[in-house]
Amino acid sequence: MTARFQAGDAMMSIADALARLESSIGPAMAEERLDLHDCLGRFLAEDVVSGVNVPPHDNSAVDGWAFRHADLPADGLLPVVGRVAAGHPFDGPLPKGASVRIFTGAPLPEG
Repeated sequence: MTARFQAGDAMMSIADALARLESSIGPAMAEERLDLHDCLGRFLAEDVVSGVNVPPHDNSAVDGWAFRHADLPADGLLPVVGRVAAGHPFDGPLPKGASVRIFTGAPLPEG
């Protein structure tokens, strides 16, 4: 399929878009069991679910500041009392009325 959408082109209908998608998809292959080393570029036939939480704690998805929403004053300002990096947890619970600088992957402080 080489057609590309260009600015100014008319929008296609949902039915046409679905028909294009369905015509470009091949039949599903039968399930097969392979050694892990032979699976690169393949698709799983079913979900893989871990029996343990990884990581074993709540962690920060992005860089930012951790604080209790209930402690946030009207002006939105809280003192920053520390920093938390991945592998370096905050020492103790988060103090009331305070925040910490937190980095991606870092464990969330208690509180």
